[in-house]
Amino acid sequence: MGFRDYFSLALHKFDSGDYNRSIEWLQEAQQYKSLENLSPTDKILGDPWEEFARSIIIHNISLTNPSLNNETIYKEASKKLKVSKSEEIEKDINSLLNKWDKESHNAKNTTEPSIIAHYSGCRNQFPTKKNLVCRYNTTTTPFLKLAPLKLEEVSLDPYIVLYHNVLSDEEIDEMKGVIDTFYNGWTDMDESKEIISRLVWLTKESSFRKRLNLRIRDITGFMVDEIPGLQIANFGVGGQFKPHYDYFTERILRLNSTELGDRMASIIFYAGDVVHGGQTVFPDIQISVKPQKGSCLVWFNTFDDATPDPRSLHSVCPVLVGDRWTITKWLHYEPQLFVKPCFQRSENNI
Repeated sequence: MGFRDYFSLALHKFDSGDYNRSIEWLQEAQQYKSLENLSPTDKILGDPWEEFARSIIIHNISLTNPSLNNETIYKEASKKLKVSKSEEIEKDINSLLNKWDKESHNAKNTTEPSIIAHYSGCRNQFPTKKNLVCRYNTTTTPFLKLAPLKLEEVSLDPYIVLYHNVLSDEEIDEMKGVIDTFYNGWTDMDESKEIISRLVWLTKESSFRKRLNLRIRDITGFMVDEIPGLQIANFGVGGQFKPHYDYFTERILRLNSTELGDRMASIIFYAGDVVHGGQTVFPDIQISVKPQKGSCLVWFNTFDDATPDPRSLHSVCPVLVGDRWTITKWLHYEPQLFVKPCFQRSENNI
């Protein structure tokens, strides 16, 4: 992504009424503006700052004069832009960023290395991993002897795999049919709420939920009755999730799930086509996984002794074109205590 990409997302969010998110994308655009030579492009495509300023002026005029029609509002905005210098336009837009900069400066500095790696993963700049294979999994459960699953190794240490063709188009349509109401999904990271997606929990019993839980058991070999619910999320254009952990944080403790232990593993089904963006990135280990409709990504968040594995830090890249639908399930440590195999150390390794 470049300066104009960030600016386009900021403009899209502003025009759709999501002003807080629009300011976030403006902040990203501001960071990358100094890194690009924009003069030749601006001559052809126009100055994006001016386009955004026009949207702000149109918005303000429509609020103060609701009786004006769209054509009149647009003409008034164009007149105001003509008498404004480019420096004044940029100054007006930058004023929107000042408050956000002050609130997020300290938090951004603490996560800067992971954020930088996150952006590199979103640009597909990570090196290609070697000595990985694709194979059929026939051993996790007896059922796989009859219907093996296509498995692609993404990483061996930590162990991350991608299963292919485990969710059909018919099941995706069925999934969307059982959704009642979407809610905003957010994270409390850095003491600020950030809308990342629209989500819903499937808490009611249904044939779809039962079937998918059985498939998760075939994929992982673990118990799935601990929390039968599934989380469905939709990331629209601009939707993202900055680097975070799935294992215990304050937001998990508030769910009163401590009796289940930590989130040992994460399972994500990709249920939509994402043309550009939407990758799942593990910034610290330089792995980026492109969402593929019908596939399922599996990884562990903890070591065998249930201590957190910091290498499981992961994020979701901004969706640029398409729709990122996901179904997520977390498996906890305690129910798998006598199921999960442990790594056996030899005497030489002790």
